[in-house]
Amino acid sequence: MERYSSFVLQFCYGLIKSFLRLETFLFAERIMWVSPQLEGKLSQQSLEELFELAKEECGRGTNIAQSLHGMQVNFDRMLTKNKIIIIVSDAKTVAGEESVEELRKIARKTKGVFWLNPIAKNLWNQYSAIYLLGKYCRMVECSTLSQLDEIMHKVLL
Repeated sequence: MERYSSFVLQFCYGLIKSFLRLETFLFAERIMWVSPQLEGKLSQQSLEELFELAKEECGRGTNIAQSLHGMQVNFDRMLTKNKIIIIVSDAKTVAGEESVEELRKIARKTKGVFWLNPIAKNLWNQYSAIYLLGKYCRMVECSTLSQLDEIMHKVLL
């Protein structure tokens, strides 16, 4: 996830700079809102600091339930019926059933949830959380630029 997160941060930065209003968060054990850093004029140094933050977060165990709950507690005003939530994660979590419940709550508050999963789809059956989370979002394989481009056209454009 570390390398993938850095790539996605760069992609989000490009989207924000091009034309979209996009709220961006990093999470593993905690959720951090990084949109202000991405919206400002980023220097190479500040972009590298965000990559380091993503690297630090990805180096920990992932408790998706805790992060999704934190999103609802701290950023609930952003969860509205005109918002699409895009989660970039392999869905490996230490709290599968709790994560499903928190995702269900977010899905009910928003227009929809798209989950970009870098794990190859043919391996998803090895992870029960992917199946469970997939009930409340559109889980899609996304590990290449062409997959990301196709998804962004369907979701955002």
